[in-house]
Amino acid sequence: MLHDTEEQIRKILIEVASQKTTISYEQLNAQAPLHLDLSMSGDRVYLGQLLHTISRYEHDMGRPLLSAVVIHAKGTHKGMPNNTFFELAQELGRYRGHADKAQWLKREQKRLYEEWQTAVVRD
Repeated sequence: MLHDTEEQIRKILIEVASQKTTISYEQLNAQAPLHLDLSMSGDRVYLGQLLHTISRYEHDMGRPLLSAVVIHAKGTHKGMPNNTFFELAQELGRYRGHADKAQWLKREQKRLYEEWQTAVVRD
């Protein structure tokens, strides 16, 4: 069961997936609104924990990892989620560490887009 903040973020991510697009960590922080300072390590860790909880929930429901649509907007990791996302995907048996991250992410996002194309929020 997700708590209110996680459910709020989940609904935003479902909307993003239904539009077949992505959202940056900063955009998610503003849209939720979480009021986090993402330049602070503790706030980044907290956001990551929220996203991990949501992805575990989705995985347990047999659906793709919803946080695959949350990406870096700039820098060397532009267009990619944090490495902790891939660590979680590997832990859940969805990603094999030797596979190309970008290719695997595209497949996971495609699965998400197909899953949520009608944007029906399911428990």
